[in-house]
Amino acid sequence: LWAELSRELEIKVLPIDRPRLLGHASTATEALDDAIRAADLVHIHTLWHPLNTIARRACQRHNVPYVLSPHGMLDPFAMSIRALKKSVYLRLIECRNLREAQLVVFATNEERQLAGRTLGRFFDSEVVLLGADDPADRCSTIPDATVHRRFRDGADGRRILFLSRLHPKKNLE
Repeated sequence: LWAELSRELEIKVLPIDRPRLLGHASTATEALDDAIRAADLVHIHTLWHPLNTIARRACQRHNVPYVLSPHGMLDPFAMSIRALKKSVYLRLIECRNLREAQLVVFATNEERQLAGRTLGRFFDSEVVLLGADDPADRCSTIPDATVHRRFRDGADGRRILFLSRLHPKKNLE
């Protein structure tokens, strides 16, 4: 799969190390700086990592806008795990990364609302669905027989496997 993807896309793997919190020394800095210099837009897909600040600073140096997707990490439930550490890091570092982003991108309205409980105020933000129809546009329940009949062999014999972490928060009843 990696070889197939690399033929289709330009993929850059950054060296991973443990950047120092103060000073942000990292072996990834130079590679990230080069990649950002060549980009039109940077999309950061995480919180709680010092590389976010390195990326923000590189974007500012090269006048490249960036957007940030917290992927549920600002949800009060997620914030309750290692709460003190996250609260301090959010106030001291990550709030600036969020504030200076061109846009904060949420996957759902619920994610945006839950983040609002944590942040108390909003930065420029939008909801961009992750390649699926909005569930509100669909019937809330589909009988099992309909699902089995419709997807038994897939439309053309192909199936899609979606993997996600299993957690009670995901409501996987």
